[in-house]
Amino acid sequence: MSLDVSAVPLTDEQIQSLLAARQPREEITIEKTCTEKDIKEQEPLPDPVFEPGDFVPCTYDTGASLTRLDSYAAEFTGLIEQMFAAGPQLKLTKEGMEQLIAVKNE
Repeated sequence: MSLDVSAVPLTDEQIQSLLAARQPREEITIEKTCTEKDIKEQEPLPDPVFEPGDFVPCTYDTGASLTRLDSYAAEFTGLIEQMFAAGPQLKLTKEGMEQLIAVKNE
């Protein structure tokens, strides 16, 4: 992909023409047509009825459940503590890797 951009720096006039398009514009206000209370008072939508042969939407439970994040954090902390408890057996720092490479090369 090539861009048609000159290597010559932009002039002040060119810079101003580019920035002019980004000047603040007139602020648009959007009026709310209903409130949170109105939404809560609405009747829930009826359950959909599917006929044989219809495509049925599927939902998947993906990602971490917010109720499980604390237990995930505790498990991860335990794994980190185990890794560092291994001490000199496991050195994944730059210096540790250099030492391992030096030992292997001898």
